[in-house]
Amino acid sequence: MGKRQTRMKRVFIVSKHPLFGQGVENLLAQRGRVAIVGHEQDSEAALRCIQVLQADVVIVDCDSKDTALCALITRMLALAPPVKVLGVGLHDNTLYIFRREEKTVGTVEDLFDAIES
Repeated sequence: MGKRQTRMKRVFIVSKHPLFGQGVENLLAQRGRVAIVGHEQDSEAALRCIQVLQADVVIVDCDSKDTALCALITRMLALAPPVKVLGVGLHDNTLYIFRREEKTVGTVEDLFDAIES
């Protein structure tokens, strides 16, 4: 049996800091395991590009002073087809992995299950 061919993940970068976006792009390009499909500073333009370019993963600068960051991430997670959103903290090297998960809450136990899982 031959090696299983996997499609390279299509990555889009969103950051108010051009040097951050270019730096992440350069670091990821060195590995050759992902395809950088673009980067954008403006969140509305980024949402359009993510869909048009069919990104699988979006990397977001989480240290931005942008107060609308939470709303932007929520909108990204609601895109169809879904994308994985990764936030990178510039000052503390923290990686945040955001995911969309929905559950209908029928009882208080459902809420406790969500808290504990």
